[in-house]
Amino acid sequence: MASKGKKSPRDLAIEGLTRISRHRPHPNDLWNSILTAQDSLLLGRNPETVGALTRFYLEHERTTEIPDATFALIISTAVEQVLELAISNHFPVESAVAEKMFDDNANGPLGTFSAKIKIGHALGIYTKGFREELDVMRHIRNAFAHSWEKLDFSSPAIIMGCSALRVPRIAPSSFEEIVSGPKGQFLFSARTMYVYLEWPGWSVPTPFEKHPQQNFLRTLEDAK
Repeated sequence: MASKGKKSPRDLAIEGLTRISRHRPHPNDLWNSILTAQDSLLLGRNPETVGALTRFYLEHERTTEIPDATFALIISTAVEQVLELAISNHFPVESAVAEKMFDDNANGPLGTFSAKIKIGHALGIYTKGFREELDVMRHIRNAFAHSWEKLDFSSPAIIMGCSALRVPRIAPSSFEEIVSGPKGQFLFSARTMYVYLEWPGWSVPTPFEKHPQQNFLRTLEDAK
């Protein structure tokens, strides 16, 4: 039994694990994780589709393929954390207080992805269509994280979920090699939402009507 005032190995272990789980990387690191996933996706494509130059780059960088479940978790975590940053910039309180709002270990009211998605919409950061896109991503992430079945991006439920994403339907033709297939649809949707949420203008409360990508939001609303 640990003496009074001295933390036990269990307490120290939990503290360390909590610190890791609450660590929030710089947005550049989050973006790099998405780009790494994108490279992994391209590596698995047909060489004729990707192109010799891209293939040479991937091999030169020693890119490796990422398992589908890990792929989905890495990307969705990056989006969830940048969403957290976008939301917290709207709070007129010091960062330490704001962080507790997102702490699931302390029953923070915004400790889940679902709660963050809802509050982001309530704050006017994005439209209903964008919120619904995030929700589909969340369900895909949860399926990979919690299913007892071995899922991948060829599983019927995952294919159906990715086909419900709207962002890939309005993707420019220049992104065709990325958007192809369920895995590409998931990546492109996450990548696009990340870019929107990472906008530095969120440092002050700003309605989505003033976001430089407001036309994208309108197009997303019309996509069915």
